[in-house]
Amino acid sequence: MFTINTDRLTLRELSTDDAEFIYRLVNEPSFLRFIGDKGVRTLDDAQQYILNGPIASYQRHGFGLYLVEHKTDRVPIGMCGLLKRETLADVDIGFAFIPEYWNQGYAIESATAVFNYGKDVLKLPRIVAITNKDNDSSGKLLEKLGLRYEKLVDLNGDGDVTRLFVSPDLQTMRIERIHQIAVFARDLDEAVSFYRDLLGATFIAKFDPPGLAFFDFAGTRILLEKNAPKATIYFRVANIHAAHNELVAKGVKFIDQPHMIFSDDNGMFGEAGEEEWMTFFSDPSENTLALASRVKKND
Repeated sequence: MFTINTDRLTLRELSTDDAEFIYRLVNEPSFLRFIGDKGVRTLDDAQQYILNGPIASYQRHGFGLYLVEHKTDRVPIGMCGLLKRETLADVDIGFAFIPEYWNQGYAIESATAVFNYGKDVLKLPRIVAITNKDNDSSGKLLEKLGLRYEKLVDLNGDGDVTRLFVSPDLQTMRIERIHQIAVFARDLDEAVSFYRDLLGATFIAKFDPPGLAFFDFAGTRILLEKNAPKATIYFRVANIHAAHNELVAKGVKFIDQPHMIFSDDNGMFGEAGEEEWMTFFSDPSENTLALASRVKKND
């Protein structure tokens, strides 16, 4: 019997004997919401799903969706495998698990094994992934797998778009980071002095005429320009209270005191349970500036 083994799991080909488990899995609310309704209403339907889907794929392509089960007790917990869809040029990786086995590392463990099998054994040149545009947890797992979001695609031509994830070397265009931000400077010398002497930015060069000055902020270039529009820039600092006090001592006038902007209970922007704090001030050209910091609750 064909199997893929990991430390905790065995992945094997599905058979019609797995119909009872498949019937439950494909009718889970999460499966119906994020993957879709497969029309499986009875155990006979589940057997037909297995025959016409995974088993047909094994025969046609040499791969498909595999049953994922615990290695020790052979309890089935989900599916993971490779699919070749008519509407997608590349082979994609897919997975689904019943809820009681979420958040235990089984999905990334099985997906990594399948991904490596596709690359190293099947010698597939490209493996991509698709996921529902609202399925953030699957998107994060795909990023752990080394894939990156590229674009929205309409696989069925019905206007229902899904997110396409690809390997970084396959992306047609990927923004790596912010290269430069242009900021209005009413008086170039005054602005240079403010950013260099008060904020401690790394001065690169000044060209006047035409009225340009460049600074480096941890790899992002700030361009002070007489003809640029006013901007709002947020500077990340390790300790917002210490940074605020230091600038106040240097004569910087703040619009407000450091205060919490957002309580990140779910880890949307960083570690779950942290708070995002900010405090605002202006530069001599009336651009709005802010210090921003992540603060652990009760610190």
